[in-house]
Amino acid sequence: MNMGGFLAIALSILVIFALIFPVVQGNTSVGVFVSLVTSFMAMAQNLTWQLPGMLKEMEQGRQLLGDMKRILELPEYEEKPDSSAVLSFESLEFSHVSFHYPNTEAMVLKDMCFRIEKGHHYAFVGRNGCGKSTIVKLILRLYEPDSGEILLNGEKIETFSREQIWKLFGVLFQDYAKYPVSVADNIAPGADAGQRAKIAKAAETSELDNVLEKLPQGMDHLEKSQRTAWTSPAVSGSGLRWRACIIRMQS
Repeated sequence: MNMGGFLAIALSILVIFALIFPVVQGNTSVGVFVSLVTSFMAMAQNLTWQLPGMLKEMEQGRQLLGDMKRILELPEYEEKPDSSAVLSFESLEFSHVSFHYPNTEAMVLKDMCFRIEKGHHYAFVGRNGCGKSTIVKLILRLYEPDSGEILLNGEKIETFSREQIWKLFGVLFQDYAKYPVSVADNIAPGADAGQRAKIAKAAETSELDNVLEKLPQGMDHLEKSQRTAWTSPAVSGSGLRWRACIIRMQS
């Protein structure tokens, strides 16, 4: 029995004790007593069984309002006048970078130093929580380091606008988004009919066209919900979602 059940029983007992005395004194008939107790018990049961759900919704609302408040309190930043200038990649260097996430004490990165250069392939390998994704977030300037410097092409990364950096790097995180729309709209959200050929070419380059041929409507295959996006047996294990998101990232 949950909290609502116990509360309904407790309230019913209190009502019985409150109404039993008029019956004993002869001021109220037994029929009226039974009717009142029955009615109150039914009402109390309905209210108390609904109460936990109402409290849960109120708590969820409170948390959402807290999240909204934190978002509204985020500092605004002003981009530099030359933020539209296109960057090219030559090198990236972390020089004694340390970082911890807001409202936490544990240092995710401590005195991190490394350098990567154009023309080479690199991989960050380590256990969960060791800071691999954090490095990427710092490169994208989603967060700023506590200390140390991040150098892009030999210059402090703060020299460049976020818009320039986001155009330079393509990132696909583990918690990527898949939307309940067509495959084409997942690849290029908001694209018009004139960009159809470009989307098809990108799908072909990523070898996604072989997978799309198995879908009933091909690139126009529409997903009914985000929860069940691309779970068709025809594309199971094909990597369709990953490929579509990679194409979206490169577009």
